[in-house]
Amino acid sequence: MKSSDAQLKNRGKITMEDLQHYNNHTKIELLKMMQSKEAYKRTIAVKLLAEKHELSDELTHLFLYTLTQEKNFIQK
Repeated sequence: MKSSDAQLKNRGKITMEDLQHYNNHTKIELLKMMQSKEAYKRTIAVKLLAEKHELSDELTHLFLYTLTQEKNFIQK
């Protein structure tokens, strides 16, 4: 069964339009977005932070911690 666009968005799938809409957010705003209840906003935040800011150890650890808190994250 194929997932709908809405289902994929609920799981964190984003589009280029989504990224463009949030492209001008500050680092602080993006860090706050990582705590959003909406998965696609968390994805946008991580993507833009990774693209626009230096990936320090602290930021990398935050990304990994956030990922491990995801409900749909499958650990093997």
